[in-house]
Amino acid sequence: MWYMTIDKTEFLKMLYDKIPDLNQVKVLELQIYRNGDRVKLSLLLPFKIDNLPEKWQKLKYDAAIMDLDLFNILNLNVNSKTNEYIVDICIEKVNSDMIILKCMGGINMEILAEAGIIQEIRGCRVCEMR
Repeated sequence: MWYMTIDKTEFLKMLYDKIPDLNQVKVLELQIYRNGDRVKLSLLLPFKIDNLPEKWQKLKYDAAIMDLDLFNILNLNVNSKTNEYIVDICIEKVNSDMIILKCMGGINMEILAEAGIIQEIRGCRVCEMR
């Protein structure tokens, strides 16, 4: 369960009765900060939301964008041969103080970090994100 390895998952747990695996998600943005010490991934989660917030209902949102930050990066490998970044992502604990994010698909990535945190989850319309 990928979400148990990162922090600030409360809103994610409110949106989904059962949090989906990160399969066939779209990488919207990849940012590397502070000489590679911090990485931000913006991911389109195209899954049906079980508990739409009222504000999202009014705006006709049917999906979410999650900004995930990884801190104290020890290793970062990125490789891509396409510009369509639909991926499967796995996030696991390596030991008591490290996590590893593996991304496979349109972009292949492996990040070894000390911590991961969801910075923001915002609503969107899937049809506008394609």
